[in-house]
Amino acid sequence: MDYLDPLLPLSLAFVVACLFFAWRSSRPRFWLLALAVANLLIISSTPLSSFFAKPLERRYDGRPFVDTGEAIVILGGGCNGADQYRPFTELAGDSYRRALAGAAVYHSKPPRPVLVTGFGCAPAMARLLASEGVPQNMILQEDRATNTHENAIYSAEILRANHLGSVVLVTDAKSMLRAELTFRKQGVSVVPYPVGLGSFEFWIFDLLPSWQALRNNAESVHEYLGLLRYRWSGWI
Repeated sequence: MDYLDPLLPLSLAFVVACLFFAWRSSRPRFWLLALAVANLLIISSTPLSSFFAKPLERRYDGRPFVDTGEAIVILGGGCNGADQYRPFTELAGDSYRRALAGAAVYHSKPPRPVLVTGFGCAPAMARLLASEGVPQNMILQEDRATNTHENAIYSAEILRANHLGSVVLVTDAKSMLRAELTFRKQGVSVVPYPVGLGSFEFWIFDLLPSWQALRNNAESVHEYLGLLRYRWSGWI
């Protein structure tokens, strides 16, 4: 995506506004302070982050995976480019997990092409696939796409050129709905393979605020806004 997740900036702005109006008021405004605290607790709550993500993942939770794909498509996530201290591209956690999941799918059936797509990340993902036993001649690369819409457009071109129909689509569970709809819009038959489905099982310590929950909530907001944007743009 090429826009920023607004959750944290908006939440912090809301807290600052509540504190400002509570301070400027001539009478105590404890309800404003309570709103500020409640806002921070909500966005950093692990159970609530799972609840907010559930609509994105519901259609894939418990859904049997029936592998009918003629190829495997793995969407790139984040990666860090080479620099003077690190002369190679380093995959972020999401790209790394997706590539490993795609390699596992590859080894579960007779050999078929694996397409990795994503600007800057595709070559590093291809190297990881090769290290996991996927033959070089079975790996296709698409290194132009900067978002999911472009992933679908450029991947569809490569798939058609190689006479490939249905694909196993590998990406994060939260991103799968938008990715599946985008690929189907391009005429690609999709078998979803979501990575990292959420859970409603919690430990007592998960009730404490955490930065992981804040990050997960930001990702959910990112996806909801992405769905709205893609629907508005006619991409899904």
